[in-house]
Amino acid sequence: MRELEDVEMLNLIKNADENKLAEFLADYANQNPKFAIALKARFSEQMNYFDEISNFHFLIDEAIEKALNYRLSGSFSYLNIDTSEVTDEINERARQGHIKLAFDALKLLYTSLLAIYEYQDECEVSDEIEDCLDHMVDVAKKASLPSDKEFIHKCCVELAYYYDEIDYEDYQKQLLTIADMFVTDPKEYALEQADILEQSLANGNIKSYGKLKAILLKTNQWDETYPNLMQKWSKNLPAVTYMNILVIEQEYDKLMESLRQNPNQVFSFGIELAKYYKDEVWDIFLSQIRSKAEVANNNDSYKEICKYAQAFADAGYANGVSKLAEEFMTNYKRRRNFASMLSKLNLSK
Repeated sequence: MRELEDVEMLNLIKNADENKLAEFLADYANQNPKFAIALKARFSEQMNYFDEISNFHFLIDEAIEKALNYRLSGSFSYLNIDTSEVTDEINERARQGHIKLAFDALKLLYTSLLAIYEYQDECEVSDEIEDCLDHMVDVAKKASLPSDKEFIHKCCVELAYYYDEIDYEDYQKQLLTIADMFVTDPKEYALEQADILEQSLANGNIKSYGKLKAILLKTNQWDETYPNLMQKWSKNLPAVTYMNILVIEQEYDKLMESLRQNPNQVFSFGIELAKYYKDEVWDIFLSQIRSKAEVANNNDSYKEICKYAQAFADAGYANGVSKLAEEFMTNYKRRRNFASMLSKLNLSK
C-alpha cells in the first residue's frame, strides 16, 4: 500500500506546475525549520560523501591513536581520549542538514570506541560513548526526511547488537530508544531485531537466543515463528548452538536426534540426555571415549579423558566407567601416567 501511495505522489509532483510547486515548498519550509534545512542540504552544492566520511574516519583514528601513543610512551598512565573535534564537525554537518552523513560519522565513532573497550578500566571510554549516544539523539531529532529517519533507525538497531559479546545493556537500551523514535510497525520492528540476533546466534552467541525470544514474545509472534525458526536453525546454526537451544526449550527428542548426527557432542549434552536415553547415550560415550583413548599420548589428553569419564560416572554410569577404566589400564599399561589417573577415578556411586 505504501509503494502505491509513493508512486501516486511521485506522479503528482512530476505533473505539477514548477512555479506552484516551488511556491508550495517555500511556504512549507518557512513553517518547518527542519524541512527547510533538509531542503537546503539536498539541493545546494553537493558534497562528496565518500571524502567526508573518510575525513571523519581520519579524525577518529587520529584521536584514538594520539591517546594510545601517549599511554604506550608512558606520558600518561591514564588513557585520555578527546573526540570533541570530531563531534564538533559532526554537529556542524547536522546543522547544515546533512543528517545521514552526521549519523554515519557517529556510527563510525561509536564502533571505534567499542573497539578499545578493553581499556575501560583505565580511561573514559564509557564517558566518550555516552557523549556519542547523546549526539546521536540530537541528530535524530533533527531528521525530517523519511530516508534519513529510516537510515537512523536501521543504524541504531544494528549498533544495538553490534558487540553482543560485551555486556553493555545501557548502551543497547539507548540505541533502541533512538530507533523507537521512527517505528511505524512494532511487529516488523521485532522481526528486524530478530534477524540481527539470528546472525549473532550463527556466530555462536547463545545469549542472543533469550533476547530474540523475549522480543518475539512481546509482540505475540513467538508461537507462530518458533517452529519455522527451529527447522531453519537445525540446518543453519552451529550444532552446539542449536543443541543448547534445544536444552533451553527441553526438546529432548530433537536433542537426541541431533546427538546421533553429532556424536562428538556427547561430552556436552550426554549427561542431560542420559536421563531419557541411558543405553544409547552410553554407547555413544563409549565409542567416543575409546576413539580419544586410542590417540591420547600426553598428560593433557589423559586428563581430558578422565574428566569425561568421571562426569559420566557421576551421572549414573559408574559400573560402566569402572569396566572401561580396567580395559584402558590393560590396553594402555605402558602409558603409566594414564593408568595412574584412571586408578584415581571416584567410581563409588
